[in-house]
Amino acid sequence: HNELGNKKTALEYFNQALSLHKSIGNRVGELTSLMSISMAYQRIGDYQKSLTFSDQGAALAGELGDHSREGSAFNNLCVLYQDMGDFKRAIDYCNRALEIRHTYNDQLGEAVTLGNLGGVTADLGDYQQALDFYQRAEAKYTSLGNRSGQGIAINNIGMVYATLGDRDKALDFYSRAAEMFIAMDDQYRAATAL
Repeated sequence: HNELGNKKTALEYFNQALSLHKSIGNRVGELTSLMSISMAYQRIGDYQKSLTFSDQGAALAGELGDHSREGSAFNNLCVLYQDMGDFKRAIDYCNRALEIRHTYNDQLGEAVTLGNLGGVTADLGDYQQALDFYQRAEAKYTSLGNRSGQGIAINNIGMVYATLGDRDKALDFYSRAAEMFIAMDDQYRAATAL
């Protein structure tokens, strides 16, 4: 239901699953349900409820030693606080996610979080810092062979240069991103880069 767009029905099922997992003591299933509920609330714009479930998910992931999902929960909290305009908290949670992801060698997670830090610092108007984060994300995606992430990072670099008024550099990065997306047959992202 969540993928089909029926978020409220998905929430009902996720909550039922959460209750079931709690009743049988399935802590891993409980964690999965908490994270799914958080994402569903985020998608419908109920950030407070999403924050509550992400906090619970981060705490449970830490208890279980599931560092991958703990990093994901902190990264999600970063995005939520960014969406809410609380950039200081967003940066704090991104840094927590980045530390966990680096410590446990989650390179893809690091790349994602670096990109999110780029977005938050750009929102704060610190464009040089945003460029640094986006460039680090691009390098990480490139080393992983993740062309989609690489293209997104390159496009984001182009957006920063456009904001700084450097039209030539912006067009260069936008063109590079568009070429990558076209090669991957990702028409939506190719159109956004053009």
